[in-house]
Amino acid sequence: MPLSTHVITLEGPDLSGKTSLYEALHKMTDYKWNIQDRSSLSMVCYARQFGRESSLLRERLEADLSNMNNRMVVLLPDFKLLEERFRTRGDEIQSVSSLKDLHDIFCDEVQKLGERPNVMIINQTHEEES
Repeated sequence: MPLSTHVITLEGPDLSGKTSLYEALHKMTDYKWNIQDRSSLSMVCYARQFGRESSLLRERLEADLSNMNNRMVVLLPDFKLLEERFRTRGDEIQSVSSLKDLHDIFCDEVQKLGERPNVMIINQTHEEES
């Protein structure tokens, strides 16, 4: 029996392409899916970046991922691509240094997710975008 998708969550550090993917998916599917731009993984990562307590956020992340009707897509491009986007577009919150820290945190947290069947990790290099 196939599982129906309830929520698709797009995750990744700032400037990773979440909003572009969000818009493309809605355009391609005529708003078929409930798509969230960020959720519990981002909450854990930002808590780490800013030195906040994350145990309750980790529990929420585990609950989200334990529901097999939820899908998570993590955009995790090479940091060089994020840095180029930062230098081109800027960001209201991050600096190059804090963006690198956040990218490292996302990389670490993604490794902790293991190989869950409802998580897709998309890596992209600078050369692939050109």
